Amino acid sequence: MTKVNQSLDQAERPTSLADQLCDHKRMEAIRNMNELEIEAFVLKEKIAYNENMLARQQTKRELYSSQRKKIFDSLSKQRASLNPCK
Repeated sequence: MTKVNQSLDQAERPTSLADQLCDHKRMEAIRNMNELEIEAFVLKEKIAYNENMLARQQTKRELYSSQRKKIFDSLSKQRASLNPCK
């Protein structure tokens, strides 16, 4: 190999390394973006699940509240009928 060829070879090596480094960083960035997209999808699924559970719990709470009120009213009427002094 001549000195010129060696010099050209050495000059190309840093460029090649820089390209590889850029490719590595690009691939790392793409990998990170993919991980973030997956994490965002999982979080959206959790939000949907939690909203659904919250809606069910609110429905149950309203139902129980309504039933409790009916029971309380019924007990109040029974007490009133048992206590003629009022």
